[in-house]
Amino acid sequence: GRTASDTRKFTIANTAPVFLNCPSVPLLINCEDEGWQQIIQAWLGSVQAQSSCSTALNVTNNYNPNTQGLCINNGTRVVRWMATDNCGRTSICEQMIIIADTEPPVFVTAPQNELVVCNYITQDKLDAWVDAHGHAVVEDCWANVTWTTSPNNPTINCGGNPGPTSLTVTFIATDGCGNKSSMDATFTALPAIGF
Repeated sequence: GRTASDTRKFTIANTAPVFLNCPSVPLLINCEDEGWQQIIQAWLGSVQAQSSCSTALNVTNNYNPNTQGLCINNGTRVVRWMATDNCGRTSICEQMIIIADTEPPVFVTAPQNELVVCNYITQDKLDAWVDAHGHAVVEDCWANVTWTTSPNNPTINCGGNPGPTSLTVTFIATDGCGNKSSMDATFTALPAIGF
């Protein structure tokens, strides 16, 4: 019936995954640079981690190109990587992407001059031409280009004029960072020919 006992203390290490190459500096790119989207994807995929619990870690990130939002917080976005091992332990790594947009929109199609006959719908034709930006097309990093004109809300009064009535309109394309490009076009109303 003799017994003996002993007490030992066991410590189970619970070390979370360790990032091998969490970026130490922000990624700086200009959205006008060719292939910058691929640069971001390569940067995101380069981050790796290791764990004592498993060799194949699931490393994910929260970057969404559809919500990048140029010029929000000066074009800066914080990216967060999460590494989870087979034991359910998770570590986090963070760094910034800074996307600059210093270039104005580029006209790939200039605004077109418009020639109409002066009649009771001439102002409607002018309004439609202005709404179509003079049929101009611009390219920019992002699709958030807004259009304005000078003069603002242009009008034309060609009634009673013996010759052509012309109005020069400046079409201004402004991107989300405030960069502007502008080009002029002329809207001309010819006098109606009486029979």
